[in-house]
Amino acid sequence: MQQNAVVTSWGSLTQSIELYAWLYQTNVTLIMQDTCQMCWPVMEGNICALEDSYRKRCTGKNAGDPLILYGELIGIVSYATLCTIDYPDLYTAVYYYKTWIDNHATSSGIQTHPNMGTAAVMFAVSTIVMYLHSLYQQC
Repeated sequence: MQQNAVVTSWGSLTQSIELYAWLYQTNVTLIMQDTCQMCWPVMEGNICALEDSYRKRCTGKNAGDPLILYGELIGIVSYATLCTIDYPDLYTAVYYYKTWIDNHATSSGIQTHPNMGTAAVMFAVSTIVMYLHSLYQQC
């Protein structure tokens, strides 16, 4: 069964570096990892999704954008194709790193809660995204 999710961004819809004054939202369809594996070296902590729109977001500069499913943060943009239609984008799965987030947040004095806000999770996960992005840069 396919699931539809939403990605939001303040970033540009083109390859320019300008940011918009409004929050942009695009619909994506989550795809199976084995399908995504044909395009990317997918790891266990990844989620893949295809943009539903005919107008592909150019998201290479928007690492860290949230992937939302049923109002819950499930992923963070790790690597997005540059304006390539029918090529999946790769996300870091928040649930996969929840223990790591809890451990590091606690050790740094940040109080975590099972229902902590999206901003707190995004802040904690940004370290993971940067690390994973550095791995892909080495390939």
